[in-house]
Amino acid sequence: MSSPSLPTLWPRLTQAFWIMCLALCTFLVPISSAGSWVLLGPIGIVVSYFAGRHLQSRLPGILAQAIGATAAGMVLLFSAHLSIWGFLLNLMTSVLLFVFLPWFIGSARRQSQQFAVREAEQLRLNAAAEERNRIATQMHDQLGHDLALLALQASALQVSAPNDSPIALQAAGIRRQADTAVENLHNIIGILRHELEPTFNVPISTSSADQLIHDSRAKGMHIEFSDLDLSSTPESDLALSHLASQLLFQCLRESLTNAAKYAPDSGVLISASRTHDGLEISLSTKLPNDSAKVSLRQGTGLATLHRFFEQHHARLHYGPRDDSFVVEAIIPTAPGQAANSQRQTQQRPSRHRLATTLVPLGVLTLIGVGFFALQQATFSATALPPAVFAQIAPGMKESEVKQLVSAKGLDSPTPIIDEPPIPGGSTCRFFAARSSVIDFSNEMYRLCFDGGTLVSKEQLFPLPQSGGNQ
Repeated sequence: MSSPSLPTLWPRLTQAFWIMCLALCTFLVPISSAGSWVLLGPIGIVVSYFAGRHLQSRLPGILAQAIGATAAGMVLLFSAHLSIWGFLLNLMTSVLLFVFLPWFIGSARRQSQQFAVREAEQLRLNAAAEERNRIATQMHDQLGHDLALLALQASALQVSAPNDSPIALQAAGIRRQADTAVENLHNIIGILRHELEPTFNVPISTSSADQLIHDSRAKGMHIEFSDLDLSSTPESDLALSHLASQLLFQCLRESLTNAAKYAPDSGVLISASRTHDGLEISLSTKLPNDSAKVSLRQGTGLATLHRFFEQHHARLHYGPRDDSFVVEAIIPTAPGQAANSQRQTQQRPSRHRLATTLVPLGVLTLIGVGFFALQQATFSATALPPAVFAQIAPGMKESEVKQLVSAKGLDSPTPIIDEPPIPGGSTCRFFAARSSVIDFSNEMYRLCFDGGTLVSKEQLFPLPQSGGNQ
């Protein structure tokens, strides 16, 4: 068995290196003294951030911090002589603020970049799929329309030629072949369509409605108008935007294609008028039989066109009416109305960017709330306000002192306090000399009792040049 090569081991070694660095930072920062903390704090922030950027998964990072925090907690608990509140506050602020928070920001940044790359790739694939759908739809509609008109011309030739003549037989064959080509086209284009619900874009076409009507008439279709004649009214006179022109063109082409395919011997009556909603158009074709109605209902062309209209905030209705099949559409003519449909791509906020913002804010809020809660608990248990201390005088009974002092105090002072000798035979209690929760002074008060009587009270001060972050 061959040993793993360096290129194979290098990613694993890199991951192990950053895991060890993260665990080491989580251990060293909380237990550092004042002098080393000034250096280790910034180093912990930088190393933790880059560990978040390079670790491929968050689970190893969380485990590394848990191990480091546990080890640091054991050291603080047995060697730092901290109260339980000081121990928790030191560990929470050091680990969360200087290790966890930069690590999470780095990790979120890495995931955000990976998400952006995947999103860009997905957008590229979606754009390619949408372009494929657009081409497939355009090919289907345009070639279907041309083949339907070809079948219509063949039908007209068949009718004009003597029965059973070679010309009539050839025309009938052309018509059958055109019908078969339309069905084959429908099946082939279906393969090119996207598997999911297609996205409809404005088709790129240089054709216009009047040109479409002119070509259809030239190939034998009977088209009549009531009210507004689209074949003699340029689209510029209708004040149609580019999108509205395309909607009109799509509606006319699909309707004329169906008329040529299912009712070649019937004419098409087009009614168009301007309304306050835009351009209102109706196309009516008399159907030869009920099977044509069923085929039109089951066809995908009008259903696709209906979704296309809905996407661009236009209205389309179609269906049989008496012995005819009617397609009705209302197309907005104002450019502003049509333009709204082109802004449907919404950029939803990335959950990674949201997490990058919310989690640090949550951590800072947690630290703030925890710090205030610990400070409040410490103040209630150990603080003696200076105004109350001034009211206390040696010779008072211990019961009288307890009526003034609500805090229980401490059995011994903090390590930074310079404590004078205790009066012989007395028992002392120590209190933080603080006037409020936001008072962080290091001075302490000492009250010494002997036989239930206060024998001394002193204000104690920190040792010279003492301090620390603990």
